[in-house]
Amino acid sequence: MNIFLVILSFLMASSMFLVLLVVQVLLSRLKSAWPGLILPILFLLPGFIILMSIPDFMVSGLGLTMYLLPEIILTAIYFIVHRNRKIPTSDELCKMRAQDL
Repeated sequence: MNIFLVILSFLMASSMFLVLLVVQVLLSRLKSAWPGLILPILFLLPGFIILMSIPDFMVSGLGLTMYLLPEIILTAIYFIVHRNRKIPTSDELCKMRAQDL
């Protein structure tokens, strides 16, 4: 019975994280840059609060990475999606303006 609960909780946590990833991609695709930064900031603040409450001798590189891992992943998604957005070059803008005339 306990193994069933472990598997169920793992599946629930995984599905919630996948939903967060999809929401992050959708927010990052919006025209404005700020909606894509909402989730990384929300995950950054509790991570730093947790790290500040841990004594210095217990903080290691692995612990820092584990608490900030969701924030790192969400920020990477934000920058990847924004980098792949096509920004019109000046030549394309000139052609569009010429067509508008």
